[in-house]
Amino acid sequence: GTAVSGDYLPLSDAAHSDAALSDDDSVLSDAALSQMQLSRMMTQLSQMQRSRMMTQLSLTQLSQMQLSLMQHTRMQLSQMMTQFSQMQRSRMMTQLSQRDKNLSQMTVTQTLVW
Repeated sequence: GTAVSGDYLPLSDAAHSDAALSDDDSVLSDAALSQMQLSRMMTQLSQMQRSRMMTQLSLTQLSQMQLSLMQHTRMQLSQMMTQFSQMQRSRMMTQLSQRDKNLSQMTVTQTLVW
């Protein structure tokens, strides 16, 4: 009987060690799975960050373009206003000189009549 019981002991030990090995394997596979998930999440995160940065960049560029456009428009507007006022001034001067001519002609005719 002792030999049989002696034979049983290593068998149970072997079974136990097998169970421990399978536990280790499952832990390892869990770790590998979580590692894969983590790397996937990190990749997604970096992609999201990259796209966010690109969006921010494009927004910044857009606002800069808007600013430059506004400045350009303002410059154009001021130039147009300057041109307009110059034209008005020259027109007024022309009208005034014309009136002066008319007045002088009138006085000339009046003196001639008198």
